[in-house]
Amino acid sequence: MMQDDNTDQTSEVHDTASGGPTALTLVCPIRGQLKVRAKTKDGLRPSEEALRIEAIRHLLALGYEKEYILVEPVVRKIGNQGRNSLRADLAVTDIPATQVKALPVEDRVNHCTILVEVKRDNAKAKKVKETQVEPLLAFGPPGCLAVYWDPIEQRVFWHDQKKQTQEGYLAALPGKGEKFGGNPKLTYERLQETANLRELFDRVEDNLHAHGVDKQARYDFMLQLLLAKLFDERSGFSQPTKPLRIQDPKAIGLDLSVAKDQFENLLSDVAAFYANDLPKELETTVGVSREALADALEVVAPRRISHSSRSALQDFFMKFAKDTFKWDLAQYFTPTPLTEFIVDLANPQALELVKDPALGSGDFLMAAHERDLGARGKPKLYGADTSETAAQVAELNKILHGIDQCEIRIEDSLASIDGAFSVRTTKIKGVEQVNGRYHLLICNPPFGSRITIKDPTVLAKYDLGHEWVRDAQGEWKRTDKLLKSQETGILFVEACVRQALRDGGRVAIILPNGYLGNRTPRFQHLREWMLRHTRVAAIVSFPRFTFKNSGADVSASVVVMERREAPLATSAASDDYPVAIELIERVGWQAGQRNGPKTWVRDEEDGSVILDQNGEPTLDADFQDVLSRVRSSAAGSRFGWLAGEAPASISPGHSVPVSQIIADPQRCLDPKRLSGKFLDVRRTIEADPYFLLGDKVQFVAPLTSAQVRQRTPGNLYRYVEIQDCGPGLYSSVEMRGWQLPDRARHTADAGDVFVGGIWGSVSKWFLAADEPNLVVTNGFYRLKVEEDYLLDVVAGLCSEAYAVQARALSRGSDGLAEVTAEDLMSIVLPRVTDPNTRRELQPYIDQLKAGHTSVKSAVEDMIAAGKLPHPPVSARSSHVVLV
Repeated sequence: MMQDDNTDQTSEVHDTASGGPTALTLVCPIRGQLKVRAKTKDGLRPSEEALRIEAIRHLLALGYEKEYILVEPVVRKIGNQGRNSLRADLAVTDIPATQVKALPVEDRVNHCTILVEVKRDNAKAKKVKETQVEPLLAFGPPGCLAVYWDPIEQRVFWHDQKKQTQEGYLAALPGKGEKFGGNPKLTYERLQETANLRELFDRVEDNLHAHGVDKQARYDFMLQLLLAKLFDERSGFSQPTKPLRIQDPKAIGLDLSVAKDQFENLLSDVAAFYANDLPKELETTVGVSREALADALEVVAPRRISHSSRSALQDFFMKFAKDTFKWDLAQYFTPTPLTEFIVDLANPQALELVKDPALGSGDFLMAAHERDLGARGKPKLYGADTSETAAQVAELNKILHGIDQCEIRIEDSLASIDGAFSVRTTKIKGVEQVNGRYHLLICNPPFGSRITIKDPTVLAKYDLGHEWVRDAQGEWKRTDKLLKSQETGILFVEACVRQALRDGGRVAIILPNGYLGNRTPRFQHLREWMLRHTRVAAIVSFPRFTFKNSGADVSASVVVMERREAPLATSAASDDYPVAIELIERVGWQAGQRNGPKTWVRDEEDGSVILDQNGEPTLDADFQDVLSRVRSSAAGSRFGWLAGEAPASISPGHSVPVSQIIADPQRCLDPKRLSGKFLDVRRTIEADPYFLLGDKVQFVAPLTSAQVRQRTPGNLYRYVEIQDCGPGLYSSVEMRGWQLPDRARHTADAGDVFVGGIWGSVSKWFLAADEPNLVVTNGFYRLKVEEDYLLDVVAGLCSEAYAVQARALSRGSDGLAEVTAEDLMSIVLPRVTDPNTRRELQPYIDQLKAGHTSVKSAVEDMIAAGKLPHPPVSARSSHVVLV
């Protein structure tokens, strides 16, 4: 790189406070911690600095010592009376770097054995090699090597005996003490790891496009290349020093016609090996020129694409499958961090039989395979889906992950619940007995009120396909009468449990929170069925919109259960055991947006993104902390398979006794109202003088439809909508009676308190002023508060402690989850007992009565100062956090 020596070389590295692109915190093995500014669109590649560190780590891995590495050395003073200089990004020296730096500039390059040029992207690679890398090499001493390094391509340059510049792959770079011998044949152990498969194959596609290959032919060839590379690496894994069949023909001087013949011979073996796994037959001849093939192999041959991270594989696969097979895969995929968390929670073990009966792309099975179980082996994997496309997606995903032990079927898991792929039937003393086949079922089923099963032959196979009624003792009993329809998600709960081995088979299933908390009878007897047939070991909730990319905007939880040996007659007969309850608040991406950007761990002081020891950003997510808490909880102690390898340093996670759940007539399993956050807030309030909201207010019922029709159409009203309100704030709009919407169901007297009645609006409330003909939407509850408690109620409504309780008590799966009047009455609020504090707050109450609104900020200041007895609960980090 050509630079003026008077230029400030450190400004880009250290200036992170001036705004602009995302800043990063890097750790360099030579220079320690660095603060740098990101320049690229994704905000995660800071000029050349992260790549420079990546190159340093590679040199260290080859045995070169950091004391012999120079950063940004001047290679030669040139032009402008020596004021300009030719610099390298890195140099490996034959004497300690400190000694080299002490020499005159013109003598330093004589001690450089390797010179490295780093660039932030690949866009101008050819020009940079010609104008910067080759000049570096020309100024170097005899035998010197030059390296070009960007995010996609790393190449080695040298002079042959005729002083001609030669170029090869990074595997040619010798380790410390090794003799340079040009391009060696590539072996498995010499392949470079690939961080971004998508960028790698994008470069292949760009090269093919430059050769005039049309779009369909490009995709056909890239599929051949992908499968051939995976097959070749798979074959070479057991013999890591044996030359691979895929080589860079230009680097080793192989005739291009011979290279093409060899590649097509490899394709014949690939087609035979994957014949039963591909959606269409693989062609064994390539439809591109030998020159285009050679350019593609130059890019791909030196890289290892197997054993990439699951997130890299998923990102690549979603684009590749869409381009190649016209598959839109968003509906099939669950985000990688989420699948890995759920699989780790369910804890599949070596040689266990693991099935996903609603397979989709097979991500749960892929995550189960990727778990490191050492020499004990891998789980045996099974999957089924009604969709042929889903099965094909899963098959290709299986190939990409290099998985053998995985049987995938196109099958209706609900209709075939009594089939051999679901259960095992045996006879003991002439009596036929049915048992599940699998140690673990992991499932993200299709759910929703509109996704139902109506086929009576399928419904008849399920307890939950029948009507249930309460008997004289109030216990739920199954009748012989079939339902007209049942939600698919509910049937999948039963299907998963029945396919699990009796007395210890496990189920990890994602369910909407409405299933776990709604009061509708079908959800109540679903929960009763679950508690009779299983022990619920853990429930972990996710923020709303976590599954938005796959078309679901509900809040959901993963429920982990252990099947009982025999079902109970009633859940009340259950032994007592702990149930782990956790709420995940941060998932590593902005859950409120479709295809929301990822969020990263940042330095609290300057906001820079902190990179790990591998130079990669860390997702800002709760998964590992929550997993550790569950494993170290009382439930982890009770269920040994749940504990896994619980970190000793983690304090025990939150659990509730199942007897507490069973004591609730509705058997509520909603993790919001069972959460430690909710229960801690209530315990803190109840430690001091407090009251139940329902004891100090009267609920006023909304107008009936008949009463609404009695309004005079021409009269003027002031109407309040929920979006026109905030904490203690409201504004009204003048409307004629005929203009009022049907939801305008509340009248209002001066002093009435209105509080939001759904999950998304629990922080909205206001006190009605003396305003004639004020009408309020039915999204609020209308309360008449005892005068002596008005100040206490208002102070409570301003607190996050109230909002936490209201959100936790809401029932449903989305932003319209309802807080019932009964649940609202159960909220506890502290009594403000200090006379001075009451006197300080009273003027704000008087202002509210007069129509002025500024009490919330005053209450917040008093809570922070410790003047009020309300717990100082931190506000939610995002509007998608459930409690």
